[in-house]
Amino acid sequence: MIDEYSYLTSKDLRQVILRQLPEVKNLLLSLRAVEIVNWLTEARSARELADKYNISVQNASQQLSDLYYKGYLMRTELSDPTGGTYYTYWSRDLDLKTDGN
Repeated sequence: MIDEYSYLTSKDLRQVILRQLPEVKNLLLSLRAVEIVNWLTEARSARELADKYNISVQNASQQLSDLYYKGYLMRTELSDPTGGTYYTYWSRDLDLKTDGN
């Protein structure tokens, strides 16, 4: 796969980062967030994420919401049989690597 940003030199990239630092900071992801984005190859709920990482549903929901608003995930709203609503999330077909490749 050809990297669409391969035309940027390291110097160019550093300049972009410094000029857009607040936006860059907003888009940075932790290793856990990268793992979550890569895990979401199909639509999943906060409950499934909570079960996977042994965290509260509220914590999982917040993590998914944050990734959604940063633009890394898509979501859809569904009706809960109890009368409420919930979301399912999936990745935007991003392949984020954590091993440096």
